[in-house]
Amino acid sequence: MSISAHAIAAPFDAAGLGLAGVLNRARQDRLAAQAYADAVQQDRNITAANRAARAVDALRRVLVATRSENAALAQENARLQRELASAKAETLRARGLLVRHMRAA
Repeated sequence: MSISAHAIAAPFDAAGLGLAGVLNRARQDRLAAQAYADAVQQDRNITAANRAARAVDALRRVLVATRSENAALAQENARLQRELASAKAETLRARGLLVRHMRAA
C-alpha cells in the first residue's frame, strides 16, 4: 500500500478548511456584535444629546424668563426712583413752606 501525498494532505486540508470556516463564522459574529454595540452606543449618544438639548432648552427658557423679570424689575425700580424723587421734592417744598410760615409768625 502506497500512501500518496494527496492522501496525507487531504485530512489536513479538510481540518484547515473547517478551522477557516469556524474562524470566518467567529469573525462574522464579532462584526455583527460590534455593529450591534455601535448601534446601541449611537442610540445612547443620541439619547444623551437629546437630554443635553432639552436641558439647554430649559436653561434658555429660564434665561429668557429671568431677563424679562430683570427688565420688569428695572422698570419698576425706575418708576419707584421717580416717585421717591418726587416725594423728596414735595418734602423739601413742604419744609420750605413750614420754615417760611414759622419765620412769618
